[in-house]
Amino acid sequence: MKLKHDGRLSNSGFKFNLRRCTKELKKEMAREAEAKAKKEEETRNKKAEAAAKLAEKEAAAKVPPGEMFTLGEYAGLYSKFDEEGVPTHTADGRGLHSSTFHLSLSRF
Repeated sequence: MKLKHDGRLSNSGFKFNLRRCTKELKKEMAREAEAKAKKEEETRNKKAEAAAKLAEKEAAAKVPPGEMFTLGEYAGLYSKFDEEGVPTHTADGRGLHSSTFHLSLSRF
């Protein structure tokens, strides 16, 4: 086996280019590092989303039940409420269907 002056090893027709192999190895390592960084970023994003959802649930839990359907995403959707604060009529004055009423109760 002989080492040629350009960094290649040769032995009976087999040529091994050390520089080329090193470049390919560096590229592969860079791809792996990029994939790892991307995975870590996705993990951080998922954790941040989970924390935001938890904070949103905690904030919703602090709202008094009688005011739940008059604030936030439900504001302006209902016009009349029962004594517990559950909506009974839509904003245009129509009564809620029983399925919508029960859905409101489940959110309550």
